[in-house]
Amino acid sequence: MRIGAFSEQFGLSPETIRYYVNKGLLCPMIKNDRYDFKENDIDDMQLLLRLKSFKFSIVEIHRLLSLRRLSGFDSPNELSDYINILVDHKKKLQREKRELQGIISSLQDEIGSSSGKHSFNAKRKNGVPLQFLQYLACPSCKRESEPE
Repeated sequence: MRIGAFSEQFGLSPETIRYYVNKGLLCPMIKNDRYDFKENDIDDMQLLLRLKSFKFSIVEIHRLLSLRRLSGFDSPNELSDYINILVDHKKKLQREKRELQGIISSLQDEIGSSSGKHSFNAKRKNGVPLQFLQYLACPSCKRESEPE
């Protein structure tokens, strides 16, 4: 199968497939200076996409694909190694989830405490409303602020 059909089968661009080939994630045969994708490449791509959906890095995906190519996960030891890698990655994602939940909770607290500080009847002693920042110029250099 050529790169166009292969990329179409997975809903990816040929450039993405070439990137994966250049990174060693896919190892198609080369015939007449063209990639020729076989059944094992389809299997590799399916695993690659599954691992990518699990938020593995390109380096980790390369390691796991290489492990599968070398061992085929045929023996209990290789399969156990693969499972241990998945379990460790799951623990890492769970830690990140807890950290993100803490950040979200802190943000919610900040939103709540900042909302309570506003008083509609309070008179502005100095300063300008934040929505006007894009229209202001620096008092020293007279240059306008750059919008982000």
